[in-house]
Amino acid sequence: MTQTFELRPLSIGEILDRAIRLYRHKFLVFIGIIAIVQVPLSILQLLIAAISSANMFQSANAFQSETALLQYNKMLPTLLATSGVSILVSILSLILLQGVATAAMTRAIADLYLGHDTSIGKAYRQVGHSWKSLVGAILLVTLMLIGLGLLLIIPCIGWVAATGPLIFIGTCVMPLIAPVVVLEKQGATSAIRRAWELARRRFWWVIGYMLVLALLSRVITSGPAYIINIALQTLLAGEISYGTQMLIQTVIQSLTTLITGLLYMPLQLSAVTLLYFDLRVRTEGLDLAILSHVESAEESDTTTLTSQAPVVNSPKLITPQEIGYMGILSLGGMALFGLLYGIIFAVTMAASLMAF
Repeated sequence: MTQTFELRPLSIGEILDRAIRLYRHKFLVFIGIIAIVQVPLSILQLLIAAISSANMFQSANAFQSETALLQYNKMLPTLLATSGVSILVSILSLILLQGVATAAMTRAIADLYLGHDTSIGKAYRQVGHSWKSLVGAILLVTLMLIGLGLLLIIPCIGWVAATGPLIFIGTCVMPLIAPVVVLEKQGATSAIRRAWELARRRFWWVIGYMLVLALLSRVITSGPAYIINIALQTLLAGEISYGTQMLIQTVIQSLTTLITGLLYMPLQLSAVTLLYFDLRVRTEGLDLAILSHVESAEESDTTTLTSQAPVVNSPKLITPQEIGYMGILSLGGMALFGLLYGIIFAVTMAASLMAF
């Protein structure tokens, strides 16, 4: 059984409601698509973290009886091996999780939303070579973000010029690349431009939507890990050695991150994919195109219609109005950063005074 939805313009609440309903309807399929890739990668990361924690504990004990240089020479091969494996796991995570699994997940969500059934095997079979374009686009956007980050070194001018684009590209444009690549079969560079065009059409609305998703992510993924960390520190303090305590905390936190990631990633991708559809419905009439083909009994299916993206009409990468939007976003981001820094500073000073 597939759950059908009427394509029409939606509010933020309606999009999230439909994303949750899709997630519940195919819960095991969605979890399975991500788990096939994420579980082995998480086990490797857990082993690396456990080895690193054990090495740190051994180093701390050895420093008490041996010179620092001698101990460093003994630990150097292990440290290099651990670093090399960590880099390899990061590359595999980019290719397999951010590329292949994300592409399969996006394809499965789109099929369900358009009234087609799906499965784990079918979702991965439909990925094809789109994961290569997705990985390439992610790398290109990452380089763009690094470049904008370097501009932040320049006081005042760099802060105003780079903060807004950094926030908008990182939080609004980058997530939309996956639906564009998978559903429209776009290449890496054209997918970035297409995602930019879609996001800029409802600039502030998309930012608000992504802010809601960011808050939801913090609650679901970071909240349990933070609570468990505090509980472990309280329960294990003074009961066992410091090295054993660190190892237990590392293992439990890694397992917690794995579970929360498995639970949240399908929901996040569902919410982003439905945002993509909503932007196309509102600005390109995708709902009317699909409805007209259904009523006329033409052979083109919804998947083919979705892949037929219109040509970008605007030759300008950014308009004067959007430059103003970026400036406002920069000032807002800097104000928020200053507020958070001020709160942290005030709390730290208060704690120091109380301790004194």
